[in-house]
Amino acid sequence: MSLFDKVKASIGIGSAKVDAKLDQSSFTAGENLTGTLLIQGGTIEQEINGIDLHLVTEVIREVDDKKVKQHTSFVTYRVASGFLIRKGEKKQLPFSFPIPTDTPITLGNSKIWLETALDISLALDPTDQDFITIKPHPAVHTLLEATRSLGFVLRKVENLPYRRSPIGLIQEFEFVPTSGSFRGKLDEMELVFFLEPRGIRIMMEIDRKARGLVSLLAESLDLDESKVSLFLSFDEINQGVSATATRLHNVIRSYS
Repeated sequence: MSLFDKVKASIGIGSAKVDAKLDQSSFTAGENLTGTLLIQGGTIEQEINGIDLHLVTEVIREVDDKKVKQHTSFVTYRVASGFLIRKGEKKQLPFSFPIPTDTPITLGNSKIWLETALDISLALDPTDQDFITIKPHPAVHTLLEATRSLGFVLRKVENLPYRRSPIGLIQEFEFVPTSGSFRGKLDEMELVFFLEPRGIRIMMEIDRKARGLVSLLAESLDLDESKVSLFLSFDEINQGVSATATRLHNVIRSYS
C-alpha cells in the first residue's frame, strides 16, 4: 500500500463507500425502518470506526429575529463499529430501527431523509442520503382528516425546536377555515400533536377573526388568540373521523 494511495483515500479519493438500500421508500411513524447497507472497499484497506444512521429534517429557528432553516438529526442508530474493510471488499449489513411515533410526517415543505455516515480513521467520512416518506401515525391521520372535514385547509407545516420533546422538535400544522361553520369566524388555527401512551394531547392555538373596532384592537395586541390543551384517548379517536370531528368542533366552537 503506497503513501500516495493513503493520502488519496484520506481526502475521499479511492476511499470506502457506503450506500443504504431501503426495503421501501415510505414508512409510518412508529414502524421500523429497515434496509441493507452496501459497503464497498476502496483502493486501500481501511479501519471503520463505525456506521451511523441518522434521521434528519429541517427545523425553523429564530436567529437574530429572523427565521432560518437548519438541518437537525433527531434519531441516531449505530449499525456497526470496529471492523476492517479490505481493498475492493464488499459487505452487506441489514439494519432495522424504530421510527419514533412523534417523527414529523412528510407533508407540505416538511422533508425527512436518512443520512448514512461511515466513520473512517484519518479520512473524510463518506455519507449517503436517501429521502423517505413518513406517513402519520393512524391516530394523527384521523385527527388531520377530522380537521379537514370541518372545512379547514392546511396552509403550512413547520418543524420547530422543542427541548421537552423526546426527539427535540415538534411539528406545527397551520390551518385556515375555507368552508364550514368556522369560515368567517376564525383567521387560522395551529395544531401540535403529542402522542402519549393512552392517546394524543393536542395543543391548539385558535385565532379569532377580528370583527369591529374592539376586536381589531384585541388582534393588534394578540388578545384574540386562545391556547387550548385537549386530550383524546385512542379509544375515542378509534371511533372514526366523524366522531373525532364532532369532538373537535365542540371545543373550537367554544373559543370562536
